[in-house]
Amino acid sequence: MSGGAGGVRLVCLSRAERLAAGVDSVGNCLLTDCYRLRCSGGLGRRTRRVGVDRPTGRIQSWPDESTNYMEPGTGLTVLGAALGSAKVVEKILGPTAEYLGGGIKDWTARRVKNVARIFERAQHLLGYKVDSAGSVPPRVLKEVLEQGAFCEDQLWAEYFGGVLASSRTANGRDDRGARFAALIASLSSYQVRLHFVIYRLLKLLFDGDEHSVTTPEGRNALMMFVPIGTFGTAMELSHDEHPDVILQHAIIGLVSEGLVGDRYHFGPADYIQRSGFKEADSTGILVQPSALGVELFHWAHGLGDVHPGRFLRADVQFSSEVRLVVTPGVRSVRDPGRKLEERLREAPKSG
Repeated sequence: MSGGAGGVRLVCLSRAERLAAGVDSVGNCLLTDCYRLRCSGGLGRRTRRVGVDRPTGRIQSWPDESTNYMEPGTGLTVLGAALGSAKVVEKILGPTAEYLGGGIKDWTARRVKNVARIFERAQHLLGYKVDSAGSVPPRVLKEVLEQGAFCEDQLWAEYFGGVLASSRTANGRDDRGARFAALIASLSSYQVRLHFVIYRLLKLLFDGDEHSVTTPEGRNALMMFVPIGTFGTAMELSHDEHPDVILQHAIIGLVSEGLVGDRYHFGPADYIQRSGFKEADSTGILVQPSALGVELFHWAHGLGDVHPGRFLRADVQFSSEVRLVVTPGVRSVRDPGRKLEERLREAPKSG
């Protein structure tokens, strides 16, 4: 039986179903006719049980929590098939998995694959925590599905997957990830890549440093010089992509979003020297972190619960499957003797 518009369906429940679910009555009202009400819309389908109390004619309604059915072709089935198990999706999302509606079954294979990659990354970052009780806010899921489905690059998958993992909490109330997912989606591929490169280089160059990105003094102390050649290599630019044009676009975008400090300089060696780094010997960029930029980096790596002030703590580490090739020349502006190539040579000894 069906009725109404907007995707509302009433499905009659048998007497056996009612008895099995223990819902033959609600309070003191005997339910002589009982239905499952399915309301489709948005990202999925919400389900409630409704019953008619014949003596009074009143309709009773309560959440349909007794059933654990899943129709073939629903979003959970489709996404679960791409991941190899629908249980993984349910574990990550918790009750929010109910928002995965049938609309996903109309997606192209590419879109499903892109989202599956995001969930795989989230599962990896959560590790053993995925088996504990928790859920992701629906608003976060909405942003990840709508934006992540069209992102094929591995870095995009890591950023959205990190936000998904960071958003999973015991009470499912922390929806900050919705803002970060929307912020990521607003950036170009070059800007996302530059954000990753800058903060990865900062972590490698200053790991263990006592300065904090949450203070102006700390951010000034963490300014670094990156040669244009190192930038081009780290960004994996092709011969058809002009480093100076792309860097200008990417850095301005990050500055406008508050993802790096507004004290940056880009230009030839003599300009960089006049801008405060006298040791500059090539075209490059002077850049410093921002608290929001670090916070996004944390969220993108599944560490949304780690305060930005701990970014450089030695016990805070970030894993990534994205390749980053670094050439010599990255240095601290305040302490030119601190060179990234030397830090990398020392790293195995300290580990």
